[in-house]
Amino acid sequence: MRVRAPGNRELLHFAAPVILANLATPLLGLADTAIMGRFPDPAYIGAVAVGGTIFTMLLWIFSFLRQSTVGLTAQAVGAGDAAELDAALLRPLLLGAGIGLLLLLLARPLREQALTLMAAAADVEGYARDYFNWRIGSAPFALANYALFAWFIGQRRTRLVMLLQIVLNASNVALTALFVLGLGWGPAGAGLGTALCEGLVCVWALWLARHALRPAAWRGGVLRRDRLLQLFRANRDIMIRTCLLMLTFTAFTRVGAGLSTLTLSANQILMQWLLVSAFFLDGFANAAEVWAGQAVGARDPQLLRVVAVRSGRLALLTALLLSGLIWCAREPLVALVTVSPELRALALDYLPWLAAVPLLSVAAFLFDGLFFGALHTAPLRDMMLIAVAAYFLALWWGLGRFGNHGLWAALLLFFVLRGALLALCWPGLLRRVAAAPPADHTL
Repeated sequence: MRVRAPGNRELLHFAAPVILANLATPLLGLADTAIMGRFPDPAYIGAVAVGGTIFTMLLWIFSFLRQSTVGLTAQAVGAGDAAELDAALLRPLLLGAGIGLLLLLLARPLREQALTLMAAAADVEGYARDYFNWRIGSAPFALANYALFAWFIGQRRTRLVMLLQIVLNASNVALTALFVLGLGWGPAGAGLGTALCEGLVCVWALWLARHALRPAAWRGGVLRRDRLLQLFRANRDIMIRTCLLMLTFTAFTRVGAGLSTLTLSANQILMQWLLVSAFFLDGFANAAEVWAGQAVGARDPQLLRVVAVRSGRLALLTALLLSGLIWCAREPLVALVTVSPELRALALDYLPWLAAVPLLSVAAFLFDGLFFGALHTAPLRDMMLIAVAAYFLALWWGLGRFGNHGLWAALLLFFVLRGALLALCWPGLLRRVAAAPPADHTL
């Protein structure tokens, strides 16, 4: 199947809804926190923060369901393979259902171990347990949403994903407010409200994807051994990569906490803006991922090159704008998050590092998208391992000499190495696509 190369306008139309959906995602937890803030007991907010963090970290480990599904869906579209397009959704749905049920069965030991590691105060821990007990019920639905949203993205239906995310957030605010403020159910009500919203949106998304769920689709090679092995290999590599990424940012927080409470707070302020900039760059990484997957499905290395250049150009322009905006608006950005003069001053000392992040990380985001779309996951795993090793080596060498500046320098080195190392693997990916046999399907 011949896939047309995307123009700048098409890439922007694809990326914009993804960026908006990304920006909306943190609002799910923010709504719970804001509603808890209406009560005088600060333990309520702490409980939602602790319980929500535990749930999010558990699910993030299995985010491979999203990355692999986008790549496989885009490849099926590029190959014009209708049966494989259906299977690209059914396989991760089955896998997600199995993982979700396993999380439900292991919820209690996982909860207690995580609460021990969080070391929260007794009252916070009790409320966090109530919140988690209800929130964990949505695990199968949340994992199914990973697969469903990714399947829509792989078909370039990003406006639909944005709509689903907006409905998820709006209904969460309404139900959580009803259960907490109206019925007085406290943190447990917040967990229940969020869980119900995940379930309702999942049911809606399944209905929208009902064509792929028809009985005939299950007879189209869903359980083909070679396809299942490809999926499990990719998911294994992505899971290892995700755990390494989590280790990096956890270490960043833990090391900052060891320097001082003020330093930890300053780093967290800057980290919030780092995440916002990442959401923008991730929109173009998603665009690269989808068209790269279609190029691989169509066995078209020239299209893959064009996708890399055009999406990279837009991502670089966005990174320049983000870095410039962060630098020019540095004082308002910090003042927006804290009123403490001492904390503002310290955050501004380290803000030049934050301003450099978009420019120095854009290559990492771009190549992540290209390799995810191609489902060439071994380099993603291996290059991440090297970058993480270099990060900890830089921490060991620079922390004692430069303090928090050394911590930020190590993080930037981590971003730069990820992009540079994957750039070295890029010619191999092009050769791999060029050597693949031609696709012979028609959607």
